[in-house]
Amino acid sequence: MIPEPPPDYEEDPDYYDRLAEEVFRDGREHPLSREESVRLITRVATVMKESAEARGDVETAAKLADPERVAIDIVDRAEKAERRWKKAHDEHTTAE
Repeated sequence: MIPEPPPDYEEDPDYYDRLAEEVFRDGREHPLSREESVRLITRVATVMKESAEARGDVETAAKLADPERVAIDIVDRAEKAERRWKKAHDEHTTAE
């Protein structure tokens, strides 16, 4: 469960560290499927695109023009990085 920000969270320098730790812990304990990941990141990218458009940030809005494509690219890169990490970890473990 992501902790609620304290009333003075802007003055609490550790709040965002605790929040990030909680998000990462939750992700490790409850990993999403590829489809769930794409759906979640598409929603985040859509909100970011809408926010960029609302404030007139044409460059950012253009980069997020196709939120689903952005999400698929991010998930593809994450899966590729995970495979590389596992391969390196396995090679290191078997070399010992």
